[in-house]
Amino acid sequence: MREVLQKYKRELDEMVEVCIRDGQLGYGASVGGNLSYRVEENLVLITPTKTPKRKITADMICAVDMEGNVLYAPEGKKP
Repeated sequence: MREVLQKYKRELDEMVEVCIRDGQLGYGASVGGNLSYRVEENLVLITPTKTPKRKITADMICAVDMEGNVLYAPEGKKP
C-alpha cells in the first residue's frame, strides 16, 4: 500500500498544507473532524483521528476505500 501513497505524493502534500493552514487560521478544533481527498474512484486519503491537524505529516495520512475499509493506516493511527 505504501506504493499507492507514493503515487499520490502531491495530493498528500496538499492535504498537509491545508491542515497546517487551517490550524494557523484557527479553523475547527485542533483534533476535530477529518480532511479527506478522493484520488481514485474507490480510494480516499484521509487524516487520522485524534491527531492535531497542525501536526499532520504526509506519512500519517491513511487510505480507505469508498466502503470505509482501511487500506492503509500507519501504526498507532486510524482514519
